[in-house]
Amino acid sequence: MLTFFQYSFSHWCIKAQKIMDYKEIKYRAVTVGYHDKRELIKATGQDYVPALVNGNEVITYAQIPDYLDHDTDPHDLPKQCKSCV
Repeated sequence: MLTFFQYSFSHWCIKAQKIMDYKEIKYRAVTVGYHDKRELIKATGQDYVPALVNGNEVITYAQIPDYLDHDTDPHDLPKQCKSCV
């Protein structure tokens, strides 16, 4: 299961969360305190969110959409999105 480090008010975090929810990807959300990032730094080695952890792999904010989309089958998309692929 993925661990998702987030701020509740970050549009980058909301985007990643919406992708995971839409694709029904199971994850554990960890809300990072603005002044206490110890757990985030320990898990990822960096202090910004969003960040995903999958086992020993850390996926940073810029990589998250591509990481979550790497195995999307166009046949699984809603009909209105198929023309976008």
